[in-house]
Amino acid sequence: MHKGLNKELEKNFSNIRFTDRPLIETTKISDPNWISGFSSGESCFDVKIIESIRYTVGYTVQIRFRITQHIRDIALLALILSYLNCGTLQFSRNMVDFSVTNYKDIINIIIPYFNKYPILGIKNKDFEDFCKVAKLMQGKAHLTEEGIIQIRQIKAEMNKGRLMQ
Repeated sequence: MHKGLNKELEKNFSNIRFTDRPLIETTKISDPNWISGFSSGESCFDVKIIESIRYTVGYTVQIRFRITQHIRDIALLALILSYLNCGTLQFSRNMVDFSVTNYKDIINIIIPYFNKYPILGIKNKDFEDFCKVAKLMQGKAHLTEEGIIQIRQIKAEMNKGRLMQ
């Protein structure tokens, strides 16, 4: 989110004039690869391991595909939601999240979509790890201590953890 320049940068770049960001009113997604490209820069593949007394192993695992944008881009995220026919929009202050957490939607829509229209770049590594966790969950590994350990290892190397390597 652009919050302006700090005082030092403002002083050093006093000749720079800001313009308003143009409003782009997209009404349809004409190329499915566009979502993959946009996701490459703006999405996140999350794995959450949550303590839960409902499960013998003491944890539950949730996988999530998410795109977060400024509230001004709500129409864009609503368009992606409509195009993929899954997920929800969630609001927080001046942000909006397009989020898919339903396991069946991830298995039947999100993973096949990005397999057909691949994400390029480092984000593809996160997608591959996300798929590994989904496959472990399909095999019910997340219901075992060994499976939770495997999922924790995969999770630790995703997203910001990957940057540490």
